[in-house]
Amino acid sequence: MVTGSGWRWAVARWQDLTFGEITNPATQAKVVHRRQPYWLLDAMARYQFNDRLLATVNVNDLLDKRCYMIFNWYSTYTWGQPRNVRLTLNYSF
Repeated sequence: MVTGSGWRWAVARWQDLTFGEITNPATQAKVVHRRQPYWLLDAMARYQFNDRLLATVNVNDLLDKRCYMIFNWYSTYTWGQPRNVRLTLNYSF
């Protein structure tokens, strides 16, 4: 069995980090929205059953970090991709 992990630094382009001032309609106060950079943890495990069959499991965003990717001018957020798991089976003929 082979295992591995990796950290990914998720940061936007410099112009995406600050989304500008938005006015709070209740208080009329100005609010500056910013996207903060963050780390994501990924993991992998691989097992070779025999000379022909190999299984690999990849888990992205292992800690299931909830973060938004985009804040647009209409004051809506687009959330980043949640934790996901991919199982791959390879069989060689």
